[in-house]
Amino acid sequence: MIVLTDKEVCSDAGKWVHRLGTRSYFRRCGRLPDDTADMFEEADAVPEETDAVPEETESAKPTLEEQIKALAKVQTRTMSLKDDEALSMPDCFDSFEELVGQEVQAGRIIRFGDELWKVRQAHTVQAHYPPSMATAALYERVDREHAGTIEDPIPYSPSMEIFAGKYYIQGGTVYRCTRDSGQALTHDLSALTGIYVETL
Repeated sequence: MIVLTDKEVCSDAGKWVHRLGTRSYFRRCGRLPDDTADMFEEADAVPEETDAVPEETESAKPTLEEQIKALAKVQTRTMSLKDDEALSMPDCFDSFEELVGQEVQAGRIIRFGDELWKVRQAHTVQAHYPPSMATAALYERVDREHAGTIEDPIPYSPSMEIFAGKYYIQGGTVYRCTRDSGQALTHDLSALTGIYVETL
């Protein structure tokens, strides 16, 4: 039977352990935060051309840096962070590619390319619908927080929700939002003058 302790994965029968979906076979291995018993199977022998790891070797254990990153990812899945806080640690968020096929909840922050995106509504992540202007109903870009005053307007780019009384800037022009959009907008602000914004 596969045995998972706080720190390692092994077999109580002394057999080889195979991490499903990989070519890795080992006697004992450091346990990652997300590891569960159904991710492994016992094996009597190691097939040829595998990445078998000698018993009890240090190489079988994740490095401290890998363990810290894995733990940080687990914590950020449920933490409520300000945009500036999230932008200061982009590597601590799951990537879009890692989440394909999984359910994500509103408010969760994910990484796509070099940018962070916030989930707007709960959905199942699909590979052909990555964060972009075309999926504004699902994701909005995470940006450095601005005061939204005339002195510190919020940089606007399509697929953003805007709020009444806040100032936004796009293409060198400053706009004042006259009413909440209630949803992420996909048009430039110049096309929304008289609807959601006014120019100064």
